Amino acid sequence: MGFLDFLFPKVLTRRQLTSVDDRKIRDEWGEIEDLVKIGKPSALKEAVVKADKLMDYALIKIVDGVTMGERLKNAKERFSYEGYDKVWKAHKVRNAIAHEIDYDPPHFITKEAVENFRVSFSDLGINL
Repeated sequence: MGFLDFLFPKVLTRRQLTSVDDRKIRDEWGEIEDLVKIGKPSALKEAVVKADKLMDYALIKIVDGVTMGERLKNAKERFSYEGYDKVWKAHKVRNAIAHEIDYDPPHFITKEAVENFRVSFSDLGINL
C-alpha cells in the first residue's frame, strides 16, 4: 500500500464490477429465477443460498473483507439505505438456512429474501 493509498483508500482503490461480472451475475440469476418458479421449499432455500453466493461474488470484486458480513459492512456506501437493509435481511435468512438445523422458513420469507437480493443488485449497477 502506497502513501496516497493510505491517505485516500476509498478514493484511489474504489473497484467496480466489470461487464464480464455483470454477464455472469445475470446468467446465474436466471438459474435462481428458475428455482423460484419451481416453488418447492427445497428449491426456494437453494435459490436463497445461490443468491447469497452471487451477492458475495459481486462484493468480493468491489470491496475487501474476509467474510461476507465484513464485505457487506465495507460496501455500505455502495447501497441505498433501503438496499443495504434488504441485503442484510436476505443474508440473515441465508445464514439461518445454512446454520440452523430446524429452520424451515415459510414460503414468503424465502421469496422475499430472493427479491431483497435482486433489489440490492440494482444498487451495484446490475438491474435484474
